[in-house]
Amino acid sequence: MLKKVLIILITFTLILFFVNCKNNSSTENLNEDQELTEGNGFNNIAFDFTEKDENGKDFTLSSFKGKIILLVFSTEWCGPCNSEASKLESLYAKYKARGFEIVQVMFQNMDGNPSDKEDLKRWIDTYKLSFKVLNDPDSSTVNKYNVSSIPLNLIIDKNFVIKYRATGFYETAIENKINDLLNQ
Repeated sequence: MLKKVLIILITFTLILFFVNCKNNSSTENLNEDQELTEGNGFNNIAFDFTEKDENGKDFTLSSFKGKIILLVFSTEWCGPCNSEASKLESLYAKYKARGFEIVQVMFQNMDGNPSDKEDLKRWIDTYKLSFKVLNDPDSSTVNKYNVSSIPLNLIIDKNFVIKYRATGFYETAIENKINDLLNQ
């Protein structure tokens, strides 16, 4: 009987130990004394980049530092990206006056070829977009952010730290996170 109790206590202690180790290593429980590093995941400082808009003008992501940024990776051929586009414009109209920006990075056209400024113009005109839409024809920014499926949505806070990353457009979750960050 004593042997069974001892085995149960040891097992319980080991379980608590491993659960505690897992919780302490979670990036969501970042301690104030931990240093943030540049990366493409939750609680990383966002990678900065410069890409061209539909007019061929350079735009650098960090020019929006101090604002809440929804960074979206899309292609013209992606059905969910098309569905998301008009919803993004509504979201932008609702929050832009409060310091919210959207930057959409397009990297392929309808044929799966690298996008160009004409593709961007068509995309912007089709969905009547007023936020930044950028071209990444060599996929350098896509690769930097390790985009493996689309649409990929990241929310970057005022300090340029990634606070949300998800494939797909989860409107309620995105809007809740934007509201939380705007109210901080």
